[in-house]
Amino acid sequence: MSQSRWKTLLAAAIGAMLLVGCRAPNLRSSSLPAPARSAATDSIASPVEATDRSVAGATVHAASALNLHENDWHDLTETNRADKFLLAAYKLPTPQSAEQTTLDSSNSIATVPTSDALPLTLDSAISVSLSNNPTLIALRAGEPVARAAYGVAETYPFNPFVQVQFLPVTQNKAGDTLGTNYYIWLMQTLELAHQRSYREQSASSALNQVRWNIVQADLTATAMTERLYFTALYQRSLLELAERTAKLNENLVGVIERRFKAGLSTASEQTLAKVAVRQSLRQLELADANYHTALLALQRQLNVPENKTIDIAGSLKDFRWLAIDQNALPREDICLPGAGDFIANLARQRPDVLAAQSGVGVARGAANLARA
Repeated sequence: MSQSRWKTLLAAAIGAMLLVGCRAPNLRSSSLPAPARSAATDSIASPVEATDRSVAGATVHAASALNLHENDWHDLTETNRADKFLLAAYKLPTPQSAEQTTLDSSNSIATVPTSDALPLTLDSAISVSLSNNPTLIALRAGEPVARAAYGVAETYPFNPFVQVQFLPVTQNKAGDTLGTNYYIWLMQTLELAHQRSYREQSASSALNQVRWNIVQADLTATAMTERLYFTALYQRSLLELAERTAKLNENLVGVIERRFKAGLSTASEQTLAKVAVRQSLRQLELADANYHTALLALQRQLNVPENKTIDIAGSLKDFRWLAIDQNALPREDICLPGAGDFIANLARQRPDVLAAQSGVGVARGAANLARA
């Protein structure tokens, strides 16, 4: 009886302790006085509250600036990459998380830390290449110079000058003083052999040569950018294929190991599976190196700084490739000229050939000017 009594009392004491522990927060919050807030507590709580207010104010401001529906404004609080780029592009105030510290709690405008990788499409890659290519920049800078040279060439060289010579005292052989002599010359160069037309011809050909060189550089940069872009897409597809292959081989190794433990597989099959995994991992490393090499070549073509990385958007499946076959050709009969005429016609329309022809015009104008 005594042991059962002591067990009952011990169970009652443990239950009372648990009950007091469960009700302790309610008793402290209701009957006991609230603890005094320290300065450190206030300094931690105030930025969090200010951040919450800045989140709400920034979100409503962004929604009103974009003219969004009131039921859709909460979509701007998502921290995905697309919303960050949109907010950064439109320079709108962006919400901050409670973990971020603000420099000024009254200011709700914050800078969004964009991703290091720049999403790049084919059109944007071509646009960046045409605007940042150093060769194109140098060629475009030469066009105003050639245009100014043409303006100088078409201006007639009207540049008269006057020379005055004054002799206040003249004497004869006998030493007698004679009258004062003075001379005035007015000089103007007259071109009677069409020199100005030759200068205009040479300057016009030089301007055309610069412009055709710009067109040729544009086409070359566009073609090179497309080639490097598609190469990077292809290498990324190979990288994804290598990743899937390595993952499948790893799963296959696990299956074969379980079969080997169950006595359903041989040791040679297990060894071959492990060799296949190692081989797929080596191929994965090689595919990753090839992909980053292709990205580096594209980055150099776009003249992107080394501290920036690019991320190619889309895949090869997004492009529509048209094959040249009988169905793609028009139904009408096409009369093609001879091979020589056809090649000559194509050659005459090339920008580099047209630039060379303009260079011939520059030399011809200079020769005519020298003969005149």
